[in-house]
Amino acid sequence: MDAVKEKLEKVFNEIAQSRREGLPAFNSVLRVQVVGLREWQGRGLGVLITPWMIGLVLVPGNDAPLKTLAPGEKETWTFPSGKHDFIGWTEPVLGICQTTSVISPIADIRSHSEAVNLAWELIASLFVSADVESDAAAKHKALMASAQPMVSAEDKKVMSRRDFLRGNFFK
Repeated sequence: MDAVKEKLEKVFNEIAQSRREGLPAFNSVLRVQVVGLREWQGRGLGVLITPWMIGLVLVPGNDAPLKTLAPGEKETWTFPSGKHDFIGWTEPVLGICQTTSVISPIADIRSHSEAVNLAWELIASLFVSADVESDAAAKHKALMASAQPMVSAEDKKVMSRRDFLRGNFFK
């Protein structure tokens, strides 16, 4: 998993430096980091911290590929905490990957350590049944309830992966 983590961080650092830096949704106190990357259903799953969002990231495993998704297409994955829709994209260095934004925009996060703590809470709460009354389940529900869509519900235009990765949210 270390090699996958390094690739993810390299790709998203390049995106941050070449396509995102200086945009309004960029929180400069945060850096790219993958937290809690683990094997899940033969794939790699972790929390991705970037200066523009905190979200879940899913990468293929040796025997568990990911479906290539068309722009605007989503794949729903079911976790003990509930269902989450992921969007897909491909980067030459990384290959196919799927992500879902949980916290975006992230202007209210004041330090990278705060983002890391949120990421650990998110990955832990993902594997707690939504039916169980616990602190972790309550935290997961609160995190998911606070998630903001990257594009408003009124926007009927489907955003391309290229526009998403370049930060073209406000066309």
